[in-house]
Amino acid sequence: MNTIITSPAALLLGGLLSLIPWGGVRAQVRISSLPPAAALTGSELLLGVQSGADVAVTPTQIRTFTGGGGGGGTPGGSAGQLQYDNAGAFGGFTMAGDCTISVPTITCGRTGGVAFAASATVNALNASNITSGVLPAAQLPVNGVGLADLASLGANSLLGNATAASANVAAQPMPSCAGTTNALTWTSGSGFGCNTISNGGAVTTTGSPASGELASFSGAGSITNGNLSGDCTTANTLAVTCARTGGTAFGTAATQNTGTSGATIPLLNGGNTYSGTSQFTGQVKLLSSLTGSGGHVLVSATAPTAASGFATSPTVTSNDTAAFAVSEGASGTPSTTGVLTLPAATTGWICFANDETSATIAARQSAGATTSATITFSAAPANNDVIVFLCGAY
Repeated sequence: MNTIITSPAALLLGGLLSLIPWGGVRAQVRISSLPPAAALTGSELLLGVQSGADVAVTPTQIRTFTGGGGGGGTPGGSAGQLQYDNAGAFGGFTMAGDCTISVPTITCGRTGGVAFAASATVNALNASNITSGVLPAAQLPVNGVGLADLASLGANSLLGNATAASANVAAQPMPSCAGTTNALTWTSGSGFGCNTISNGGAVTTTGSPASGELASFSGAGSITNGNLSGDCTTANTLAVTCARTGGTAFGTAATQNTGTSGATIPLLNGGNTYSGTSQFTGQVKLLSSLTGSGGHVLVSATAPTAASGFATSPTVTSNDTAAFAVSEGASGTPSTTGVLTLPAATTGWICFANDETSATIAARQSAGATTSATITFSAAPANNDVIVFLCGAY
């Protein structure tokens, strides 16, 4: 006969009874109508064995000896709290912070004090799980969005921005503009449109242009044949030739290059080299100096001065150094030696002098330098005598 236990107390009793020898035969005991374990007060007597002898024990004694089944000691804290070692005794605490507990379930809703976002429980690698929000452009791969990934676009439309300011891309409808008299247009702020060309866009001819002739519009939608006239003409090669301007024919200089030498037109703001003989029917005015082939000064436009020997306050009448006159001063004593100051020459000056007032006084150049010439007279000229000079540099 099997033993049927219906409470923890009966279970303990059955265990104890099974340990007692009954003449070598295991006891077959059935206990019924035992009270439930929750109803025990701790004073009921149970059969036990201690040191080989039968004893009577109470549930309270068993609980005290076994420590309540929790490893010894009385549970700490209040109902539903977790147990921990509190200085050798049980202590209880309530879970808080990132996680809470409702026995037996632990729930964590944050990490480090920060609540989990909705994406914490969503597989963000699956695009179908992301239903809202804006992904920063920096997170998009370069050229990572293909045409197939774009949303469907309505028929006969393009993506664009028809507003007059920055805006999101939107579908821009394309009008039907396929007729022979139609022209597609774009209007800022509104987008595409379609205009109709007057006269149907048809072009008719009123003549038969010959080879190389040009055609011109003679009226709305019509052309006529003909060639250019006036300053320019056309040839059968369709080349345009212009031989005049404003009705005046071009001169030979129109096709001649400019330059400083050779068969060119000289520019007057620089030096030029003339390989032929130049003739001037008018005057040639010397503004600076006339030089030789080696660049040496021959004649200078800078007037000379009477430095000494020509009495007091002599007068110089001159346009340049080629020919000039010196009048002896009205006061003071003229000298038999007069010195002229001249512009700088490369080597020196050669001067010829003559006292045109006195026919008996001869003159010659006795010395010279790059900026002066000394004239010696056979006798001292008189006051107010006019001495004429011819000078050239070398």
